[in-house]
Amino acid sequence: MTARAIRVLVADDSPLCAEALRTVIDADPRMRVVGIAHDGLRAIELAAALRPTVITMDVHMPRLDGLAAIARIRAAQAARILVVTRDDARGLAFEAMRRGAADVVRRPHPRQGWSAGEHDDLRRRIVALAQVPMMTSPSAPPPRLRHEVATSGARVEIVGIAASTGGPVAIATVLASLPKTFAAPIVIVQHLAPGLAEGLARWLDDACALRVRLAREGEVLRAGDVRIAPDDVHVAVERGARVRFDRDAAIEGHRPSATRLFSSLASTGARAAGVVLSGMGRDGASGLVSLRRAGGVAIAQDEATSTVFGMPRAARDAGAETLAIERIGPRLDALVAAREVAS
Repeated sequence: MTARAIRVLVADDSPLCAEALRTVIDADPRMRVVGIAHDGLRAIELAAALRPTVITMDVHMPRLDGLAAIARIRAAQAARILVVTRDDARGLAFEAMRRGAADVVRRPHPRQGWSAGEHDDLRRRIVALAQVPMMTSPSAPPPRLRHEVATSGARVEIVGIAASTGGPVAIATVLASLPKTFAAPIVIVQHLAPGLAEGLARWLDDACALRVRLAREGEVLRAGDVRIAPDDVHVAVERGARVRFDRDAAIEGHRPSATRLFSSLASTGARAAGVVLSGMGRDGASGLVSLRRAGGVAIAQDEATSTVFGMPRAARDAGAETLAIERIGPRLDALVAAREVAS
């Protein structure tokens, strides 16, 4: 074990799951479990006493549930919280993100445990979170500066959005700012652990006025439709706004891939916009290059409002304009309406 190992607090009401997490984490010399809590109140106590680098948090716990514990911990300290959940059809993990959690993984089955790939995914997310600067309570958005942002001239008819760590809350912020009359479909690639896409779709559907569902092979998208890429398939949009899936190899480690989505939108030229929100890595950047060459619009979340600036930085370096998260929705609405917006 290294002298600077990542300190992890495990909060899970199941002793079996807590021990499974400890085994997986302690097997990696980059990290170690410094404490285990079996209820929300104990998690708050240990978080204050141990000051862990990362906290893994179950949503369902006695005495105080994970949602309430997350809010109280994040109000008191700059904790990086990784939600661990088995079944998130109700979107509780994403509600946890709204309260301050940074990422989510699937909880191991008490008997089946995790696969080797899931072990690697958990450790990768812990390492990534340990490198993320965190504040306590989210700060208020910066004052709105009024200046004119010109559109490209052509009316945008379809929007692609990509995100990873910190993405669900950023996506919810963008969608919540769009009117029910938003006159274009939106397709979203959010990097998630397997089994969580449906919960994300339901949570976002509750958070905005648009119709959010999992994407379906062959469907024709209409204005106001928001579609989430399902697990383990690339999603492309063909001419005529028809959704197509493929299971080609992962692109830069991702399937679904934002680069695959954005590259497909390039066929619509100036009538498409690609947006990259908070996340690790570079997914989407090369796809935005193709989109911009075809005349489309590329937008990236700015560093100040991103949980992780990796993907937005790569998008910015590929030529995307950068905007604070609260300005991206109005910008998209203006592009779809082919007008200017005071931002």
